[in-house]
Amino acid sequence: LGLTRMGTVIRHAAHRLDDVSAAQKLLVVLTDGRPYDLEYGNLEYAITDTKKALQETRAKAIHPFIITSDKTGSDYLHRISPQTECIIVDRVEQLPTLLPALYRRMTI
Repeated sequence: LGLTRMGTVIRHAAHRLDDVSAAQKLLVVLTDGRPYDLEYGNLEYAITDTKKALQETRAKAIHPFIITSDKTGSDYLHRISPQTECIIVDRVEQLPTLLPALYRRMTI
């Protein structure tokens, strides 16, 4: 229904990773839409909250990466995350070949 509460999901996943012992912690967010939910109230708040959640995640030494299939994603992705931490995929069928390359890039 066009609702993706990204900030909450990112915070929850980062919290779960707090107790994981690892040399590198990666958080991959796979989504099909912009960060919005009715409870956010408006899109600007949703974008700001998602950006803040990603900043909090980085502060915990967790490396976030957003993958979206939303073809209009570039209008908000650049506002919430550096270009090096996000990608728009044209077709989800690309993921099996894309994910190993992204993993290598994130861990080197």
